[in-house]
Amino acid sequence: MNIERATHIDKDGWYINGANVAAVFHSGTREIRMSGKDIDRLAAYEDTGLEPEDIKRAFNEAAVLKLAGQALGITPDRLHELAQADREGRCVVLP
Repeated sequence: MNIERATHIDKDGWYINGANVAAVFHSGTREIRMSGKDIDRLAAYEDTGLEPEDIKRAFNEAAVLKLAGQALGITPDRLHELAQADREGRCVVLP
């Protein structure tokens, strides 16, 4: 799955991509209020309470093997064995 980034960075810092964002500056409070699809996506991520490290940890090799095994109906250990056999040239798919 390829998700389009809502932000970009250049030499001056981080920016929110403007195609899906509306911004209003409130001169009294000096706040910038933003709305739009990209802001909603960032807010939804923040609402999870997860840090980037949490996401990376959730998708380590063991977790991915477990999910793939569940989807395919085999154990993660068997998937690991099959992958190792394939890397070593010991896996053959017959017609």
